[in-house]
Amino acid sequence: MAFVDLYTPRAKEAANYYANALSCRVIHELKPTPGDYRFLAWGDEPVAGVVDMLDVLPESVPPHWIPYWRVLDLEGEVARLSDFGARVRVPVTESALGPFALLADPFGVTFGLQTPLSDNLLVEHAKSQS
Repeated sequence: MAFVDLYTPRAKEAANYYANALSCRVIHELKPTPGDYRFLAWGDEPVAGVVDMLDVLPESVPPHWIPYWRVLDLEGEVARLSDFGARVRVPVTESALGPFALLADPFGVTFGLQTPLSDNLLVEHAKSQS
């Protein structure tokens, strides 16, 4: 697993809770984005994101974690997993922290895919916030 995001309506409180509980620090996204994105980082290594889900999802959706798996060929893996029954929730999308996609497996569980480019961008962002 490459990364994990927490979607919660109480992002600020959740980020502070996990920072204290896991002895890490909170840093903010590169630029304002929907979801008021925060990182949790150990040193210069971001390990999780915290998203204010009320900015991006209906209130009826419960808080949840989304794991991201690292792949080399993002578009190829999205196509391959779709052939295995995954549904694309967010197609391949460029972001300040690298390209990603969100899918749901045949059982309804959401997961993400990202490339190794995101690893470098995440670390560079964490260093810039030190």
